[in-house]
Amino acid sequence: MKGRASIGIVIPVKNESQTIAKVVEGCNPWGKVYVVLDDGTQDDTASVAEKAGAEVLHSATSGLAPSLLKGLQHCSTSHGLVIVLDAGNSHRAEDIPILLSKNSSLVIGSRFLAESLFNQVWYRKLLTYTASLLLALPFKSWGDFTSGYRCYDANMLRTLIDNGVFEKINSQDRAVQFELLWWIKRLGFSWAFAPIHYEGSTSSVNRGKILEALRIWWHLLLRGDSL
Repeated sequence: MKGRASIGIVIPVKNESQTIAKVVEGCNPWGKVYVVLDDGTQDDTASVAEKAGAEVLHSATSGLAPSLLKGLQHCSTSHGLVIVLDAGNSHRAEDIPILLSKNSSLVIGSRFLAESLFNQVWYRKLLTYTASLLLALPFKSWGDFTSGYRCYDANMLRTLIDNGVFEKINSQDRAVQFELLWWIKRLGFSWAFAPIHYEGSTSSVNRGKILEALRIWWHLLLRGDSL
């Protein structure tokens, strides 16, 4: 996947002023960093990110999905590869070259491989594995489908955009990760997994996000083309 393609790095954020500078500074050597600010952000994340060297984009709608899609669309026309990672130090910039080493239209940073490190409280780890087991049904394979650490080929992104996929996304939050995968598979693209080190959150699980993810999964599993 690699060569010397221009790299855009998308970091969706909401109230991450305490961590965003370190994330941006770690990513700066690898490409142009874009911080996509959630409409609901109330702290000084934007100014901190700009000071660290990022270009700040603004999402007009609250939620991870609108911020992510805005960043992907923005980068798809100006870069050859687009990397997405978390704003809260869960993902390491040091793992970027591992994603770049894989030859696929999409590379997903996996917490499940032998070389991976998955540090997470037990109930969140259980939830992650359960979600991947459920997603093995519509995808007919096993993998870390909920991981947000990804490297997209820009040509594939433009194909998704040209086919109106971004307008068809139903999720407002983290379920966008596997909803995008469904469309990627439907349009004939493939993906590969790469090992990453993941340091998870200890915050409580959001019930609303789980319900949304189950709703999207139900559509993926049973409704097919009518999604």
